[in-house]
Amino acid sequence: MQHRMKTHRLTKEQVNNLLSQTQTGCLATLNTNGSPYVTPIHFLYLDNAIYIHGLPKGQKIDNIKANSNVSMTVYEMGGLLLDPDVSPVIPTLNIKV
Repeated sequence: MQHRMKTHRLTKEQVNNLLSQTQTGCLATLNTNGSPYVTPIHFLYLDNAIYIHGLPKGQKIDNIKANSNVSMTVYEMGGLLLDPDVSPVIPTLNIKV
């Protein structure tokens, strides 16, 4: 777990509020070859369930049928958490296409 996730955990009430007030996010599934597939989505949170708007067929549906392990990211940008004692680090990514 990342440091900020440990030190800035959301309560169940905060999670419920975030899901109730947010309408968009990203759904990550796995392709059959194990590579990630991330799709921007619109969703509705109702009665402790997340309902995703979208077509009844396609890559994300095929992926979910093959492997129901998914991840969803939902967030609101409220501001930056700055640590005055640490300089920002810009990561370098080496992506092979």
